[in-house]
Amino acid sequence: MEFAKIFQSQKEFFNTHQTKDVAFRKETLLKLKDILKGNEQQLYDAIYKDFRKGTFDTFLTELNLVHKEINFFLKNLDKLANGKNGQLDHAFSI
Repeated sequence: MEFAKIFQSQKEFFNTHQTKDVAFRKETLLKLKDILKGNEQQLYDAIYKDFRKGTFDTFLTELNLVHKEINFFLKNLDKLANGKNGQLDHAFSI
């Protein structure tokens, strides 16, 4: 599929406002977490191939951070989505 078609498809999906639903966001984060876990070795291999970065360094500086952010948002998404507490800046200080 060419880029323009993919972009249009994503734009149309976004305009359905399904992404505003907190349950949808949590489900998507869980899927992302599963995809990362299921492809962890391929990620280690690709990062080593591209950057010569070892498994431990990759875990520490790349994958672990992503997992922590996903876990943070899964835990705090309800509070953050209400838009009243103004703590979104804290979310990025992990």
